[in-house]
Parts: sequence; C-alpha cells; structure tokens
Amino acid sequence: MKNVESVIRENGGWERLARENISVENGRGQVLEILTPREGGEPDAVLVSQYEAGSGGIIRAPEIFFEVTPGGLWIPVCLRDDFTGEMLNVFRLHKHLTVICCETSRELFRRAAEWDRKIREMGFVDPDPDSEYYPLFANA
Repeated sequence: MKNVESVIRENGGWERLARENISVENGRGQVLEILTPREGGEPDAVLVSQYEAGSGGIIRAPEIFFEVTPGGLWIPVCLRDDFTGEMLNVFRLHKHLTVICCETSRELFRRAAEWDRKIREMGFVDPDPDSEYYPLFANA
C-alpha cells in the first residue's frame, strides 16, 4: 500500500492518523478517506475508503479494511464496493468457529495492490518521476 502510505505521510503521518481521519480530494469529485479505529500510537488497523458522488448520493467505490503489522505489512481483511454491491471478507463463521478463506485473501491482496496503483493515477498522490508506476518519466 505504497501510495496510501504516501497519502498518510503527506498529510501529517501516522501521528495525525492516530488522532483524526485523513481526507484527501482529487479535484474530480472523489475523496480518499483514511481512518483507524485505534486511538494513540501507530495504528494496527486502517480503513481506506474512496468516495464519489453518484446519482443516489455518495457511494464507496471501494472501501478496504486492513490489519497493519508492526513490520508494516498491510493485510486486507474486508472489501466493500457500493457501486458493484460487492462484499468480500477473509473471515467466515463455520459451526461457531472463525475460518480464514485463503482464496478470498488472495483476491483481496490482488485487488488492494491494483487499487493502490490507481490511487496515484486518480490524483490522490502527486506523480513521482522516480516511481515504478511512471516508467515514462524515468531518466527524463
């Protein structure tokens, strides 16, 4: 989640996120909101939502809840997309036990990485000439 981390860094860092939500507009009617349910210290869970205006009001497209390890690994746990009506959750209840669905986990990792790349393209982060996402700018 390199680009989400860039948004956090550019907008007050983890210290600010521990106190309040970070909300960034891209000038195209879209808002990226980042929040954590934990107060104080470095968050161990982060909710990242992209909102945009739809015909019926504001829609999430998408929203992903992550667990963040002390080593900085972002693990996507749940995805919700109002536009498609999709809801993916890594955890399932089966006979009163919590089960991890590995196939859903792989899909969430893939979707989260794809969305993270698009966050820069959508204008939530300034283009970085040295970025791996902008090879045309390299050596310019």
